[in-house]
Amino acid sequence: MTRPEAGEEDVTVTLTATFSVDDVEETVMYVVIVKARKEVGEEPVTVIASYSGPTTNMTDGNNAATIGLDENVFTVLSYKGGYTGHIGLNKDGQIRLYGKKENGNGTTLQITIAEGYRITDVKIVFGKSTNGATARVTLGEAVYDLLSVDVLNQTQTYSDLDITTFSIQNTHQTSGNVGQVFILSIIITYVPIN
Repeated sequence: MTRPEAGEEDVTVTLTATFSVDDVEETVMYVVIVKARKEVGEEPVTVIASYSGPTTNMTDGNNAATIGLDENVFTVLSYKGGYTGHIGLNKDGQIRLYGKKENGNGTTLQITIAEGYRITDVKIVFGKSTNGATARVTLGEAVYDLLSVDVLNQTQTYSDLDITTFSIQNTHQTSGNVGQVFILSIIITYVPIN
């Protein structure tokens, strides 16, 4: 049996196995489905989201081009959460997620890829986040709560994904000075799907 090529139908086959122990012989039949090969897409593409420019803030709408992503492929949204303003963009190259100390509902950066693509890897390079800031990374349905040590000059890598959207939120809650989560870059690998 040769595996069906991409575009061909799956094939049902019957496998026969004969077992013998001492003088006893038994034959068992197994029915299996041989799946057709999947079409091979283009090679994976890796892009880097980062900021270089004057100090400003993200706005309502798609901020993809602002952080170096193709706005035809990515939608980058800034959610204020409980904070009063959008995500900050600093002249030193930091994407700043602001906190809301009363409830931990700080700003959220959400990145979504266009239809026809899937994100396979995300690497978040955190800078010198301040005042013990914490974060929540949501990758599709998976949620990761990051402690202050995880977002202070650390890189968090998530591989073998099959998602179309992910987000990073400042979740710092405190009675003192609220921390900011500094992101230096986000490295995204994606593939086209057929």
